[in-house]
Amino acid sequence: MASHIYGIDFGTSNSVLAVLNKETGEISKTFSESSLIYFQDTENFYIGKQAIKQYLQNNMRGRLLKSIKTLL
Repeated sequence: MASHIYGIDFGTSNSVLAVLNKETGEISKTFSESSLIYFQDTENFYIGKQAIKQYLQNNMRGRLLKSIKTLL
């Protein structure tokens, strides 16, 4: 049986992952990242601030998705 539960909130601007410890009933960790995904090609992708950085370094080639929630 898993000892943790993972919850994801896909926001328009930011997305958050929370990790709940089932034994204590407390959130043990949270992660927040900008709701961006950059697909450089069919094998490489980046998320958050790294997505924008790589997109600009590659002269805006590839596919940059923002406001991910509107696409789900």
